Amino acid sequence: MPVLHLTRRRALQTGLVTTAAAGLAATAPAPALASPPGRPGSGELVDLGIAMESVNVRLTGSGPDGAGGTSLYALSDGTPVTFSVISPETGKRLFSWSLPDESLAYGAGVYGIEGGAYFTARSGSATALHFYDHAEQSVTHITTSGSGQPIANAVIRNVIPDGDTLYFCCYPRSEVYALDLSSGEVREFGPASDNGGEYAWGFTKIGGALYVGTGIGTGQLVAIDTETGQRTEIELDDPPASIAALGTAGPLLLVPLPGRTGVYDTTSGTWHENLPGMDQVASAFASGGDPALSYFRVEEEFWAFDADSLEATPLGFAEHGVSTSSLRALEAFPVDDHDVIACFRQDGEVIVFDPSADEVSVHDVAVDSAPVIAHSIGLGPDRNVWVGAYLSAGVIATVDSHSREITQLEGPEQGDAIAAVGPYLMVSKYPNGVVYRYDAREPWEWDSNPDTLATLISPHLQDRIFEMTDAGGLLAAASIPEYGHLGGALSLIDPDTGEYDVYRDVVADQGVSTVVHRDGIIYAGTTIYGGMSTVPTTTDGHLVEFDLDSREVTSTIVPVPGDETVSTLCFEPEASTLVGVTYESNLFTYDITTHEVTSVIELGITPTGATWGRSPTLRYRKHDRSFYGVGGQTFFRVSATGEVTVLDEEHAWKSLTITARGEIYLIDDNRVHIYDVG
Repeated sequence: MPVLHLTRRRALQTGLVTTAAAGLAATAPAPALASPPGRPGSGELVDLGIAMESVNVRLTGSGPDGAGGTSLYALSDGTPVTFSVISPETGKRLFSWSLPDESLAYGAGVYGIEGGAYFTARSGSATALHFYDHAEQSVTHITTSGSGQPIANAVIRNVIPDGDTLYFCCYPRSEVYALDLSSGEVREFGPASDNGGEYAWGFTKIGGALYVGTGIGTGQLVAIDTETGQRTEIELDDPPASIAALGTAGPLLLVPLPGRTGVYDTTSGTWHENLPGMDQVASAFASGGDPALSYFRVEEEFWAFDADSLEATPLGFAEHGVSTSSLRALEAFPVDDHDVIACFRQDGEVIVFDPSADEVSVHDVAVDSAPVIAHSIGLGPDRNVWVGAYLSAGVIATVDSHSREITQLEGPEQGDAIAAVGPYLMVSKYPNGVVYRYDAREPWEWDSNPDTLATLISPHLQDRIFEMTDAGGLLAAASIPEYGHLGGALSLIDPDTGEYDVYRDVVADQGVSTVVHRDGIIYAGTTIYGGMSTVPTTTDGHLVEFDLDSREVTSTIVPVPGDETVSTLCFEPEASTLVGVTYESNLFTYDITTHEVTSVIELGITPTGATWGRSPTLRYRKHDRSFYGVGGQTFFRVSATGEVTVLDEEHAWKSLTITARGEIYLIDDNRVHIYDVG
């Protein structure tokens, strides 16, 4: 079946429409998607404002300020990322700076040195490294990684400052580098992992060797000689899926392992066994003024490991009853003759613990807030619009469909998908494939209404729920597995009881990216991709029919050969035609009575973002019998005759939804818009 290269129209801000050929100069006649609509107007975009705003501290650091004191550093994610310098004694903000590039919306790390700090912020394709000078109260850009740069990796995960040299570990390919600050020369050490692990997580230096913890799948512990570049793997009897952090105490390396924290002697090349206090898994490490001590946290308590006595002892923080909820990394620094421990909460609050004085101080938030990254949009049972956040401090927004007023609420850190089933609003959360249930008949009270309806990570390994829909009173959820695994799932969840069934591998080794329902049949689109750090075993995304009565797959077809992901599906209300769009921006029509693809339309939109199914999005608007969609950050319309019109490509569009009254709500990076069709 040929791919049709259709006329592509571009709607200008003036409301005039120009025509340009997409693909072939001569276009084939487009198949009718429905009966001819009324002529749509040119439309107008209305900006309703910022969707959500909050402090979102995810990465922190500390270091001597060069004047005899210590500074705490915090990176707060948002658009833009903000870098803040905080006094541990008073909690006051000493300096704040917003990154000028709002595409770098995620902090990547902070690394204090005498008189300042290096810090990084990233997008999905690049990481920028800056230096903060305490004496000058200034920020200087050092370098940016990414395609075409000396450090080609998209993400610099960790940095080790060492005099005039900075060492980096990066994603993807777990590659390690050294940057000579005086000459600008970059030295490549190559990948730390040799088993396919894309991530380099834990990163530290002892003497002349770098130590790298990798994952996901099977974690590896690797030493790299900084002089020769030689890579040596340190054998692990029971390797974890990943080694997320590494600590140091003198020549000893502290390694989180299953059920314990391992202690490796880098001098002798041997492991210490059965050490007091190390029969538990540390979640974070910090070093203060005494290099023989390493501090770490386990649940509610802070511990100190002593390289001389070879034992870990609790410091008594838990006795103060201060919650460790949402604490970020540990920071330790010398005060007089002892070390003090500090932690930021994700909301910017600072906890300072002096073990010698047995005192805890809690400082109010002094970090600037910023607009939160908008991630998902959908309709609730109250007919209002809901917007989920991406890697936030725990927020969600609702838009009153009558007044168009935006209200921010406490919510999940990342709202991946939104759907309504009966009186319930369903919101999925990454990680762990969590589904929250909000009873719209009662007030919103986070942690009680909504409550947790289902968690699909264990034993089903489902991590990211990309789309949900009402399937005859059940919630149907399409999901991608966790890191290191292939095989997504179609899950069916009872919204009243929380009972659920998970159907993995509806297509072997493929994730499920989109789902719709009609007359007892669930139609699911799949992607060849699984969790991060996996290699696909298949080549084409599928369209699957799943019978709710038999709970079996009754039909499977490749709608567009060669396209890897079926990203979105939707119906016209009365027609037998199912319409879908692949990640590669090919729109197809599928007859649900004959189970055949009837046409393929090339949208002419360049794909952007992850290939596994969050974009494009397509929705049907019955009022003008047209389809509206977002793909490649472009807002477009497909008419009933198959004519594709670009309505706006000046925003970084994420997704859209359409209300019963035909109002089209869209989200870009951080704002909510409405498109008045006119």
